[in-house]
Amino acid sequence: MAENPRQDLFLDISQNLVDAEIRDLRNYVIGAKILPAGFVEKANAHQIFNQLEKQQKLKLGDLSLLANILRKIGRNDYAEQAEELAENEMKDSSKEQSDLACKRRRLDTTETKGNEGLEPFAAIQHPVANLKELHLYDNKIGNVCLRSLAAVLHHLPCLKKLDLSCNSIRDADLASLATSLHHVPSLQFITLCNNPITEMDIKDFAQTIPKMPALKQLNLVPYKTAHLDDTASTSISTMLTRLPALERLNLTNISMQDAGFRDMVTAVEERSVDLKLLYSEHLVPRATTGSIQLCGDGPEDGNYDIFDLCSDDETSSD
Repeated sequence: MAENPRQDLFLDISQNLVDAEIRDLRNYVIGAKILPAGFVEKANAHQIFNQLEKQQKLKLGDLSLLANILRKIGRNDYAEQAEELAENEMKDSSKEQSDLACKRRRLDTTETKGNEGLEPFAAIQHPVANLKELHLYDNKIGNVCLRSLAAVLHHLPCLKKLDLSCNSIRDADLASLATSLHHVPSLQFITLCNNPITEMDIKDFAQTIPKMPALKQLNLVPYKTAHLDDTASTSISTMLTRLPALERLNLTNISMQDAGFRDMVTAVEERSVDLKLLYSEHLVPRATTGSIQLCGDGPEDGNYDIFDLCSDDETSSD
């Protein structure tokens, strides 16, 4: 029979609670409306715990409800065991993800939720040569988790696609990610859409990102509108010189002042590689130059314009 630490703990608690503790357990679970009274009144402790698990109230790596219940009935010893078990489950889960990554070219943890404040990448202790794509869309990734990822990027030398959209990324730790990107020279795609990043975060990221010869697409779209002054806009223009292969830069939901935006347009003009620049039309000044052509349909269809760099001899196409 496969080892099941949870069931071992549930059984151990059930066998060692005295009658008064079992009565308190039932009363608390009923009084707090955690489970229906009709079920709890006839159930023993083991059955109550199993029902909590069945109703997904005791999720993998999170036994805080169980620990709280045990403390309510005065069993701090078992509450501490439950918390230790939850911590071990989270470590085991992280290791499984790492082992899976070692075997796969693409790792997609989209909408698995619940990683904010954790370090799920800490288990990656050796190079993962096969991993090409890492999709972490909508995982509640916060700054602690982002630092954990940045610390192991040197183990992902062949990574080509990194999706960190719809998370909780903000503040200086975005720059810590940028600082570590030199470990993944093959990276071609980065998306940071719909994160609570600010003007300062964008500026720090642009100033910190190293030269990345393979990067083709960068999506830097804040959850709420970010207002860049001319200095911050110029930092993006300077960033473009370190991204020689960039073909698409998404800056929608970012407002810019006249001088900074025109400086960026000039930087796009001077590139040797065609670059599509996406931005929110109503948030930037109107700008037209000789070699940049308006290709989008305006804010009615997607709320952004697409500017496409065109050479003197031919017009680039999608």
